[in-house]
Amino acid sequence: MASPLDPKHKEVRQLIDFYANQYRLDPIVGYWQLWQESRFNKNAVSPVGAKGIAQFMPATAARFGVNVNDPASSIEGWAKYMSLLYKEFGSYRLALAAYNAGEGNVRKYNGIPPFEETKKYVAIILKNKGGGLGVGMGVALAAVSYLIYLKTK
Repeated sequence: MASPLDPKHKEVRQLIDFYANQYRLDPIVGYWQLWQESRFNKNAVSPVGAKGIAQFMPATAARFGVNVNDPASSIEGWAKYMSLLYKEFGSYRLALAAYNAGEGNVRKYNGIPPFEETKKYVAIILKNKGGGLGVGMGVALAAVSYLIYLKTK
């Protein structure tokens, strides 16, 4: 079964590890969120016009200075945006909902909006994350992954 943990996705995971650590996010959430967004396809385009590995809409990409064609830029933009959302909403559950349905909708409904897509999105990511590593181990692996990444450059 395809997974973000497949060895062939090592480079993407290393970028997620690096930026998750930089912005104090759980990299395991990042693995499963970006997997849910694009299956790590840097050329993904959604039916509504979201683009790249982190599926940014044009206005959001501009807001965070993201080049959607560059995985590193997209993943850094993901980390900046998720960090902001986590700080505002106080949980991954609500930050994920805001990433998917928009910050305004989470405020409007004072929680996860009643959209099936958003409810499924949040549930899938958190369910998959629960089967992964905890944040402490994730941060440790992020540091090791980054050191290995630097050695290979």
